[in-house]
Amino acid sequence: MADTDVEALAENLPAAQAALDEFDEHISELRALAHDLLIHQRPSHGPVELVRDGSEVRKLFPRLQASARSDVCILNRAPYYADFAAQAKAEPAMIRAGIRYKGIYGPEMLESEMFQHVRRWVAAGERARLLPEVPMKLAIFDDNCALLVVPEESESRTHLIVHPSGLLDGAIAMFDALWRVATPVPALAPASGPGAAQEDKEVLFLLAAGATDQVIARQLGVGERTAHRRVKALMDSLGASTRFQAGIQAARRGLL
Repeated sequence: MADTDVEALAENLPAAQAALDEFDEHISELRALAHDLLIHQRPSHGPVELVRDGSEVRKLFPRLQASARSDVCILNRAPYYADFAAQAKAEPAMIRAGIRYKGIYGPEMLESEMFQHVRRWVAAGERARLLPEVPMKLAIFDDNCALLVVPEESESRTHLIVHPSGLLDGAIAMFDALWRVATPVPALAPASGPGAAQEDKEVLFLLAAGATDQVIARQLGVGERTAHRRVKALMDSLGASTRFQAGIQAARRGLL
């Protein structure tokens, strides 16, 4: 990575951290509100709606997605709840209609079934990035509303729909800050391409995305030692001393 890239990343990190800290404060206030509503059995009101049933979240997402007129921004981490078959049709259609998609994923995505779906969405036009740790599951639709899915480990499984408010502004600011420091996932041709050249491109993509030899071996259907030899040969051919450098060099040379 060039010095200018490192400097730009360093400059963006404080903004990302500040956005996360501010959003944490909003979340604390929100949890207090949710607790109060649940204790007193009062209907939700104001900028926040409570959604207690996880199955309802699965119905809400496609409905809110269909309402988007310009942008859909998603923070996603395991466990994944998407209806992949439905999303495989809906997202490309929305992109063709002019809706911009941005997705930020955690590295565990590379070792799950989600990986192949993200590849297809990137091929369709989604801009996807990776973060070492994704703080929550969140979907933002234009600047009109957001769907916040509470983590599995939380004591309260009450999910939230956030309407225009300071909280929604904070969610948008947080997403934008995280987007600036996340690593882009490069586009890749479908895995059905023939020959060693396609497999080399597959390995380079996985390197650029931060995959381990174990993940690469699983994706190629080969042994881990074979995958390690393949990675080393590609790194040598690119003059790269690290896996990350290999991914960057491949992207710069137009190999991805």
